Amino acid sequence: RPTFLVGLPGAFRQMVRKYTAVRQQWSRPYRLFFEWAWQRKKRAAEAGHPSQPLLDRFLFGGITASLGGRLRFLLVCDRNFDTQVRDFFQVALSARVLIGFGFPEAGGLV
Repeated sequence: RPTFLVGLPGAFRQMVRKYTAVRQQWSRPYRLFFEWAWQRKKRAAEAGHPSQPLLDRFLFGGITASLGGRLRFLLVCDRNFDTQVRDFFQVALSARVLIGFGFPEAGGLV
């Protein structure tokens, strides 16, 4: 049950593709509700309130649980990290995404 996850952008993109594929299988009303909740939580995160307890528990809880339930920080080892993927982790997990500048092969530490 990690609280800090380090990885390359490709691994994080693959996770987002998986969750997107699962979301496409949902019924239309549930997808619309999820999109509304997504936008609401994204606006709250941009205003400095990343946690929305009810939405986190009922809509985003499955995503959070699949990564251990305690993830707070992600270190991505690429300065050109995709904003869609970054938004996914910030909104769905309320996790802070840290960008490590440098070469991905060096783990973003250079």
